[in-house]
Amino acid sequence: MSKEKKMEKDERRRRDSIARGVGTMIVSFIGYIVVPYLIQWYVYPLLPEGIELEGISELLDRWVLGGVPIMIVSLFVGYFGIGSRGWLASSIIHSLLRIGWVLYVLNFGDLTGIFAMEDDGGWQRVDVVIYGFMYLMVALRLLKLLIVYGDYRDNRSAYLNGGEEPVDRGKKKKGKKDDNPSSDGIRVKGRFN
Repeated sequence: MSKEKKMEKDERRRRDSIARGVGTMIVSFIGYIVVPYLIQWYVYPLLPEGIELEGISELLDRWVLGGVPIMIVSLFVGYFGIGSRGWLASSIIHSLLRIGWVLYVLNFGDLTGIFAMEDDGGWQRVDVVIYGFMYLMVALRLLKLLIVYGDYRDNRSAYLNGGEEPVDRGKKKKGKKDDNPSSDGIRVKGRFN
């Protein structure tokens, strides 16, 4: 990708956009509403007789119910420019809602009676306990908050300047300037890194 296209793409991400907000909401709608219903409509009929999926149906219902607030907040995450305070606030709320969604959908790690199978005239109930997986998912979502804040800080000055990067990002050093051009940094493709 050329430098101009990358700068143009970064500038578009920093502007507020209704189309981008609606796009992120549509993606969330597909992930949180459409996918569970597709599983119920197309995967359930393929399963053999003798499997009771009441627990999985409850899990998919929780998936949809918990996904509705995330879908609504994703509209604001997509709408605001990436360096704005509105984007930061909506992204933090979005991440916290996703943590709550994981806890709610997985029933805080206790999926007792997720499904049952018929075995020799009797029913065998399958219990799943996934506390470790749940804690891992929550920890990763909490780490995502650090990434959100980093994106905000990286793009804040450019957002305030209307999409243009500031010329001086660091503090000016006082003292004698070295005449050696290599002391400014490594030059790659005509720019200093």
